[in-house]
Amino acid sequence: DIGPGQWSFSCNIGQSPGNVGGDLTFRGAGVGKTVFGAGAGSGVWSGVSHANCVGTKWAFENLSIMGIYAVVWFGGGESTWTNVVFEGGNAAWYDAVDTSGSACAKGQQGTHRFFSSRFSVASSGGGFGFLNHCGDNWFWGSEILFTPAPGQSGASIISGGAGNRVHLYGSNVRAEAHANAGATGNLAAISVSDSAELHAHGVGIDVIGKAGWTLTALGAATGGEIHANESSYFIRPSTGATIQRIANSGGHVHAPYQWEPHPTPPVILSENGADIA
Repeated sequence: DIGPGQWSFSCNIGQSPGNVGGDLTFRGAGVGKTVFGAGAGSGVWSGVSHANCVGTKWAFENLSIMGIYAVVWFGGGESTWTNVVFEGGNAAWYDAVDTSGSACAKGQQGTHRFFSSRFSVASSGGGFGFLNHCGDNWFWGSEILFTPAPGQSGASIISGGAGNRVHLYGSNVRAEAHANAGATGNLAAISVSDSAELHAHGVGIDVIGKAGWTLTALGAATGGEIHANESSYFIRPSTGATIQRIANSGGHVHAPYQWEPHPTPPVILSENGADIA
């Protein structure tokens, strides 16, 4: 049990495997009261770090986690997060094989479950809000918000590599251009590639950009697979931008959708046969 204050936690930050993560539960005094890490301007790398420890089973409840990368998780293990706010400068969550950001081999993924939690990246220079390169990640009733820094592009969720998966239920994924963003850019809610999977059911998917931008809700490439049935989409502006609900370059997307009526239907690029207006 952890009272109000500022803390940090890491397991084997040196990345050599072998240390035992242990079965630990961290109960905070509330979001914004118990804080792991510090805001991006502080230079703190991460509030919670896991570097290839073994036997890890962690739970975090009722607290905030901050850093340039709020949580960095290398390797396997298991975690559960309930009523946690993740605030990152470059990313709110970063799971990968190591600092290279590469995907781990299939079967080496950690399993992470998020309940009633919020991920926020207010002005990212990292190109993503949630990076999934070594995890099987499950969300219920949670929110992922990503805003790239001026001059930057990116996606709220990037998932890549065989065995890496994201599951979203009753949640919101939002990508918003920065108020000082330039006249051109690329912004996506979800990007999946290299045989990774993403499942979004009962999810609000929002992409809010600017005229002259390319705005993508679902992007799949090189064997990436997306199932996004029973989800809704909001993409703005409806004119002056290139709107792609589905951008498929060698992936696989199941996401049928019927757009509401308009006097003039908007020009929406999508997978052939996937949309009705």
